[in-house]
Amino acid sequence: RHKIYDKTINSKFTIIITYIVKHQHAIISTYIRHTVPLKIVTEELERVIENTLDIYQPKSLTIVGDVNINGFQPPLAWCNFVEENGLRTTITTYTRYSPIHKTATSIDTILTTATMAVTAGTIHAISDHLGTFCVFHKIVKHTHSRHKKLTRN
Repeated sequence: RHKIYDKTINSKFTIIITYIVKHQHAIISTYIRHTVPLKIVTEELERVIENTLDIYQPKSLTIVGDVNINGFQPPLAWCNFVEENGLRTTITTYTRYSPIHKTATSIDTILTTATMAVTAGTIHAISDHLGTFCVFHKIVKHTHSRHKKLTRN
C-alpha cells in the first residue's frame, strides 16, 4: 500500500490516493466542500485519474468520499465525468439524512471502474452522514484436480 498523492486546495478540496495491490487497483479518497465549483472538481479529479493511470497503470480505480454532489440529481457535467471515465456507482441509497429539513441525499460516493461483482451499502452512524462500504469480490478460479477412483474389493 503506497500513498502516492496528497493535495489540499484551500482546505476545501482534498484528494489522497492510496495505491493498493501491485498494478491492480488504485483508490482515490476525496473530500470536497460544497463551495468548490464543479468545474474545478472534475478538472482536478481528471488530472489525478490521468496521472494515476499513466504512472501506476492499475487495472481499475475507485473514487471514494464525500463529493458533495447529490447522486440522486447529479449535474450534467458530473454525469459526463462519470461516463467519460468509465465509472459506475456502487452506492444507490441515501448517504446523508437531515431530519430537520426532511431531506435525503447521496453525496458520499463510491465510483469504480472495476468490473467484478461488488457488495456495497451504507452503515447507519451517529452523524448525519452514513458510513459507506464496498466489497470487491475476487473471482477465484477453481482448478480441476485428479479424482481418485474408488475400487471395490
